[in-house]
Amino acid sequence: MTRTSLVLALGVIAASAGDTFAGVLLSDGFDGYTTQAQLEAAWPSIATTTTTSKKSIQLSSAQTLSAPNSVFVPVSTTATSALTEYRNRRSFTESGVISTSNKLTFSFDFYDVGTTASPSPQRNYANLQDTTAPGGTNQLVSLGLNNNQTGGNSGGNYYMARILGYTTTAIDPDGGANESVVGSGAYFKLNDFGVGLRAASAAWVNLKVVISTNDNNSTDYAFYVNNQLAERVENVGTAASIRSYDNVAIGSGLTNGVNAYFDNFSVVTAVPEASSFLALAAAGLSSLAVVWTRKKRTPAA
Repeated sequence: MTRTSLVLALGVIAASAGDTFAGVLLSDGFDGYTTQAQLEAAWPSIATTTTTSKKSIQLSSAQTLSAPNSVFVPVSTTATSALTEYRNRRSFTESGVISTSNKLTFSFDFYDVGTTASPSPQRNYANLQDTTAPGGTNQLVSLGLNNNQTGGNSGGNYYMARILGYTTTAIDPDGGANESVVGSGAYFKLNDFGVGLRAASAAWVNLKVVISTNDNNSTDYAFYVNNQLAERVENVGTAASIRSYDNVAIGSGLTNGVNAYFDNFSVVTAVPEASSFLALAAAGLSSLAVVWTRKKRTPAA
């Protein structure tokens, strides 16, 4: 290694500090589909209704954040826990188990009809899942709105989330508004850190969760509304319940009282730039620098 190449290598390491290596598992704004059949080929219906016209979410241009398309989940008045409507799933390559060197971000845009049209939340949400039949702690994370809480519960009309196997508590550990409805797997309000309430009029909103662990012994969640931190849930489950995710489901499949639109789904894994790797690489190059310097100073035999 020459002195020049050594300096360049050290410079590259210094410049790359703070970057992340990311893997895109899912990125879909629905704009590449021109027909309903194309949408359903990528996002197969998983509804159990016997009514064909109610099995699938619908490709739509009526409301879009990234033109020309979004997907539409119509009002459902007949779905029950045993009979679902308007629900689809997209599977993707396993994310790999969440670890200190592998975190995951799930996000999408949701068209909220607003509190004037829907003062109490309806069942309009999307899930990130580990397996198609999640039943264990951390195997399902949901974002959107659900009707287990009224608009006035838990400090106001906020967006909501759910973590399978996580038991909500009345007293918020981050000092936000207390939860009015508690229990295992219950939807909770994203009501911390000064994040705003749902808007009165219809608007698009971005919902996001970052899933990580700081000790490889439990799972941590950071929820965002329009990129503002809205809620933290930490130390969920055990090392055995840290998950690898492989699919997204759109639509509750159950009764809901308002139309819903979804756009721009994203699932991305990120390795916080291996500070340990950078340190080792820098140390290794530094050692080479010392060797190079010594060799320059040692007279030839």
